[in-house]
Amino acid sequence: MWLGECLGPPPHPLHSKVWPHVSATDGEEGLWRKAVIQYPVWYGDYGGVARIRFYVASMKGGTLALVFMGGEDHEVQRILHSVSMQNK
Repeated sequence: MWLGECLGPPPHPLHSKVWPHVSATDGEEGLWRKAVIQYPVWYGDYGGVARIRFYVASMKGGTLALVFMGGEDHEVQRILHSVSMQNK
């Protein structure tokens, strides 16, 4: 499903210029299922790219989901490798 179908139409005319630049990817990374959403953001006269990373893993008795908004890749990896869980 295309990301726009999930989120609905852009709510503001300015967003129609941003919408084509939204990207969503998914895959697997070790025990984790990973999804990443990236989109441009602005504040006043400067901006950048927001990256939200979702990591989901099934374990005995449930599911663990971690969400990272920012942070360096090595920091995220350190956290992911620190998690100890029993597989389902």
